Amino acid sequence: MKTMLILLAVLVSIPAEKTDLESGKNAYNRGDYKSALAIFRSLADSGDTYAQHKLGDMYYSGQGVTRDLEQAVAWYTRAANQGSASAQANLGAIYNTEASVLDLDKAVSWYEMAAENGDTQSQVALGVLLCTAKGDRRNVTKGISLLERAADQGSMLAATNLAAAYSDGTVVPRDYARAEKWVRRLAANGSASAQNRLGMMYLLGLGLEKDVDRAIEWLEKASENGSMTAPFNLGRLYFDRNATPQDAQLAQHWFRVAGRRGNAAAFLHVGHMYSVGHGVDKDDVWAWVYLNLGRAGTDAKDELVADIEGIEGRLSAEQLEQARLLLEQEARLVKRAGPAQIGHLAP
Repeated sequence: MKTMLILLAVLVSIPAEKTDLESGKNAYNRGDYKSALAIFRSLADSGDTYAQHKLGDMYYSGQGVTRDLEQAVAWYTRAANQGSASAQANLGAIYNTEASVLDLDKAVSWYEMAAENGDTQSQVALGVLLCTAKGDRRNVTKGISLLERAADQGSMLAATNLAAAYSDGTVVPRDYARAEKWVRRLAANGSASAQNRLGMMYLLGLGLEKDVDRAIEWLEKASENGSMTAPFNLGRLYFDRNATPQDAQLAQHWFRVAGRRGNAAAFLHVGHMYSVGHGVDKDDVWAWVYLNLGRAGTDAKDELVADIEGIEGRLSAEQLEQARLLLEQEARLVKRAGPAQIGHLAP
């Protein structure tokens, strides 16, 4: 009996606000936004930061209510003023991106509060904003510092922006040695685009001692991880080196991989190899197939069209029919996709 009384006392001591909040969360998670809205509003009016933030989310996204940016800002502001870093971050994003309330001064102010409260997304967003802003608002030193702070806390987006900044040289002076630090971190984390970039840095000696073997190692890793660009770079590497018969075979292999991932220019290289007998037996049928595959995905230049027409003129009716069937087969293997590369600074 004594144990039962103790348990009852514990249960009775749970605040009603806590059970209401759990009820609100449960209603929200099962998609009952009307009930969740009523519960969160009652709690928000009583000063509950989580409920205020959640109301901001619901008004911003139009969950259970008509989307209302003004109401979203109002509730986010109440939560932000009580120290919610995520609400501060959301206000920064709204003032930075929403045309109807665009205000970069307010965006910077809210991002700064969130960043100081340890919100890494705000550190990245503010870092990018300061690096790319115009006029007096631009502060590259502070922007890079914020990006480095976020990257040191594990933000891969921050590391991506730093790698791009030091590689491109548009925001800060080009510094491949500093770029290599962030590219290598991204590559070790499994980024195919960073692995491709690190491979090219080894291949070209950018911030690193030139090392073809290490270049191939990283480009192959990137290719295994689905990069479109890395197999094309491997194809070019073997095509340009052309030291052994195996190099031509490897060049053709990697060009085909790149082409099947959507890099049409790679198919043009394969077509060229067949048309002139570069490392392979000269074959007009396969040359016609691959040049047409490349032509379909690129802006066809007059000389390319002329090459295809010239090859076609040498094919018999039977060979041309065979070539068309092969073209259909190869086209089904092509995955049209955008190149996976580290881009420019982007929030």
